[in-house]
Amino acid sequence: MTIDTVVGGLPLGVMITTSESEATVTAALEEYKKLLPEGAYGGNGENGPVVFMTDNATALRNSLGTSFPMSTCLLCIFRVLQAAWRWLWDAKRNGIKIDDRQECFSYISQMLYCLTKHDCMEAFTKASLSAVVQKYANFQKYLSDLYEDPKNSWALYRRQEMPTRGNNINNTIESAFRVLKDKVFDRTHAYSVPQLFQFVTESLDSYFASTILTRISGRNHRSRYQQSTSNATQQFEISTGVDGLYTVFNPSSGNTYSAHLAIGICSCRVGLTGGPCKRQHAVSVRYNLEGRNSIPVTAETKLQLHWVATGSRDLPVDWYGSLTYSSHQKAVCDCDRPAGTQNIADNSDTTSVGRCH
Repeated sequence: MTIDTVVGGLPLGVMITTSESEATVTAALEEYKKLLPEGAYGGNGENGPVVFMTDNATALRNSLGTSFPMSTCLLCIFRVLQAAWRWLWDAKRNGIKIDDRQECFSYISQMLYCLTKHDCMEAFTKASLSAVVQKYANFQKYLSDLYEDPKNSWALYRRQEMPTRGNNINNTIESAFRVLKDKVFDRTHAYSVPQLFQFVTESLDSYFASTILTRISGRNHRSRYQQSTSNATQQFEISTGVDGLYTVFNPSSGNTYSAHLAIGICSCRVGLTGGPCKRQHAVSVRYNLEGRNSIPVTAETKLQLHWVATGSRDLPVDWYGSLTYSSHQKAVCDCDRPAGTQNIADNSDTTSVGRCH
């Protein structure tokens, strides 16, 4: 289990099981839950994260639903498209002619990338009425089953109000497995269970600790959560609003967006799901603010990451400081600020306390 961070994907837990059956995975998850501290997953504790993203593995998804009933399981869209591609190219089983496969695949892509339920319905209707689709009853059923999936865990439009932070594929876990197989196991498959346990608990832990220390030292890493160094955002016209909202106008496109750094959202397509975008980065740079998606990796943040890597806080406060370092202000909501205090970013006197949701 991994999470996306400012220094890349980091493991939240590793489970070694004897099989991939639903009963075995569920038992492993229940044991994992016993290790979680009260404040785990942003205060959710044993309830787990708000969102899981997985491959299309039925046993795993059922186990997550059993152990974490309050969480939502989403499918990696890359795996959805990959499965559809393989299905179409299985000519012996499904009989889709090679000249029709590309058009059939395009209908699935159009449905998946729709950003509203209405657009998805229109794409499905268009596909169903297509002369190519009507030639294959089995593909009509494939499309219908995909569209009528009660959970719609593959649909992008269903994720617009979920905190996916712009992640629609599970590339962090794919990267973690590549590290495990190539760098820790050194592409060797034959290990006993005690050896496997040692490699996971010692070698894998050492690798990620070394990775964190390397990246907070500023070497060979550029995170999407760090402030953009592009000059394109300097032309943005930014004005402050209420409750920590900022209005960002892009003269090039003529579009106006609303961004909130403390919550980590923006009205653009990327920011709607809580992903980092250039509007949030522009506000962060303009007002010297650290937000949920604009993390400049300050000295304080590096000390926290050092603790994650080593388990030690025994460092001077200026250990990761710079000769020209200036501290960023923390972006906050007005609902978190006592009445009558001053907003540092806009110097406005806040006499009433707002509330964010």
